[in-house]
Amino acid sequence: MFVRFLIADLVLCSDNTLSGRLLTVNSGLPSSTVTAVGCVEYCSSNNWTYAGVEYGGECYCDEVLHEIGSQETSSSDCDMPCNGDTSQTCGGPDRIDVYWDGDLNVPSSPPTLYQSYWTYSGCFVDNTSQRTLIMQVEPPSSSVSPPTCADTCAFYGYTTMGTEFGGECWCGNDTGSAAQVADTECAMTCNADRDYFCGDASRLSVYHNNPPQETYSSECLDLNVPSWLNISNFTLFASPKEPPTSSGGWEGSTLHIIDILVDGDATYSLISVRS
Repeated sequence: MFVRFLIADLVLCSDNTLSGRLLTVNSGLPSSTVTAVGCVEYCSSNNWTYAGVEYGGECYCDEVLHEIGSQETSSSDCDMPCNGDTSQTCGGPDRIDVYWDGDLNVPSSPPTLYQSYWTYSGCFVDNTSQRTLIMQVEPPSSSVSPPTCADTCAFYGYTTMGTEFGGECWCGNDTGSAAQVADTECAMTCNADRDYFCGDASRLSVYHNNPPQETYSSECLDLNVPSWLNISNFTLFASPKEPPTSSGGWEGSTLHIIDILVDGDATYSLISVRS
């Protein structure tokens, strides 16, 4: 359910760009069809927290309010009939009628992804002619966010991942010589989950996977088990997803822990085998 309130929306740039608007994402809906109800439905269906109508035929969405240059105003300033339905009102000149869905979550790039060892490294420049991260992947759910991108890159054995332009997932092992820029340049929310930032145009929100060092001990053997049960020697059987890369097959291959998930008292490991 969206809640309505009225704001003066002042465009600060004389060239009529979106810089300085309260809501910055133009829906692109045809001006002749815009209604308050239709704008709210459009923004809601695209997972935006705020919807706003202005000047009778403009519809904007956003995840946050960009309050610079804006202030609350009276309802009489937002009484222009909507082009798509004159029984509804759609703001006014430099006045935007704003609706909010009540979601209090603010989008972010969390320092550490929940229940993982992926940590945020910053915002990095990307270039179509020389990619910062070498492999673009598609999470199984086709819904790109930092958690789904991290899981997918870990599955393929990469230690670095980045989200870009709201819906791209890239994997690699380092950012190379790519320049790091201010986090404010990675402020595009993820199309699939508006609670996260997913880079921007030519900007990557980058995370590195830092699992603990692989250690082995006999701690797991110090158990009260029947004398007939030998757990000091065992064989691990696996069904690899891909064929071995060496002519010798998987014999003598090394197992590497590439991701760990802690859930209460249980610990799950994602293991990569390398021949």
